[in-house]
Amino acid sequence: MSGGQKAKTVLVTALLGLLLSASLALILFFGYSYLSANWRVFPALSLLKFSSGWGRLWLCLWLGSDVLFFILVALILVEIILFLIRTILRTGIRAHGLLANRDVSGWNAALKQWSLLTLFRAIGVNDRKKAVIAYVIIILVVFGPGWLGKAVLQATDDLVFRTREQQHLQEETHTVDFAQAISAQKTYDLSITAGVGIIHLYTSKDTPEGRFHFLYDNDPQKNAFTMAVDEEAGTIMIAFGAEETYEAYVDPVPSAVEIFLPASLPIDSVTVNIAVSGFLTVSYLDFSAFQVDLKNTQTAFSTEGFEVGSIRMKTENGTLTLKTGTAALLDLDLSGTKTSVETGTILGTVNITAVDTDLQWFRTHASALVLRGSNSELELREIYASDVNIEVDRCQLIYRNNDFNYDFNLFVLKATASTVSSAGVPYDPQGND
Repeated sequence: MSGGQKAKTVLVTALLGLLLSASLALILFFGYSYLSANWRVFPALSLLKFSSGWGRLWLCLWLGSDVLFFILVALILVEIILFLIRTILRTGIRAHGLLANRDVSGWNAALKQWSLLTLFRAIGVNDRKKAVIAYVIIILVVFGPGWLGKAVLQATDDLVFRTREQQHLQEETHTVDFAQAISAQKTYDLSITAGVGIIHLYTSKDTPEGRFHFLYDNDPQKNAFTMAVDEEAGTIMIAFGAEETYEAYVDPVPSAVEIFLPASLPIDSVTVNIAVSGFLTVSYLDFSAFQVDLKNTQTAFSTEGFEVGSIRMKTENGTLTLKTGTAALLDLDLSGTKTSVETGTILGTVNITAVDTDLQWFRTHASALVLRGSNSELELREIYASDVNIEVDRCQLIYRNNDFNYDFNLFVLKATASTVSSAGVPYDPQGND
């Protein structure tokens, strides 16, 4: 082999190896992301302890199907990874054989064994017909029991299944015509109070009607529901879920309210209180003020694409996912709350108090930031404010910005018994102990 041919072989091998290595890195990243996000299929098996008899069997089939699918995807990812590793090694071995003029067929034969398909060949699946049969069997085993189990659980109104899927036995709908209020641009205040409950709050376009769906399981839940619309005062008041305690998968599914307000109805203030536990979802809503007081509540709140008023949230022992476009101000009082925040522009002050909380906060421009943290993990990225005042005690604080030239007017950070990591901010370790 001439010198030019050798150089060409080395160059082609290097480029192909680089491309395959990049593909391998991408698959590894995707595989890790998928597996870590879906690992919860195994903890979900703990729901079996709340069931008994035939219900437990059908629940086992339904949950087991998710586990089998997780394992199937994991095996497929492993096979793709092995294929890429084999190809990288075979490319290098082939180049070595050409350059050294050596027979490398033995190495290639050994590499062929680096595959999960070797297991199938060992049990006799060694031609196309048998492979198709094996494929059909695997699909039936993975998806068949899950489909059957889910169908039976739905047909029998299984409590554990319905609690996990938030499905209720009964529903009633209230419709209110807001055409006159919309024409007069009359503002409304909305108040929702629940002990234990599920709240979904949305807006609907191209309709002057507001729809209020109440979902429940039993008469006590139905009797606890009250709704009052005062057109003159411009108020909507809803109360439900009077239970003072709740044990998931044992007590009836928490009653729920699904609210669809006309997008053109002016909303002044919204107040939501969940005293015991529940779920809160808010999307596509414009308002002047939004205030919540929640306990043991999973909250998903989004006003992306809107310019809204003030947002004040007090949450205890729950989860919070908050996304905003532009807001007048943001006030978060977080206690024992796993929190993820993505904010656009806050015209006024961001005021955050975090106790025993895991906070991840991304992307915002604000007039001022005041953060008080205690015994919490706080991660702030791309957070820009003219005035910053942070005080943390026994916290892990990460504050990183990419714009190193941002002109802070005032930046104060006091940390006691805390670990601080920063970049792109004028970090002043004042008061560090």
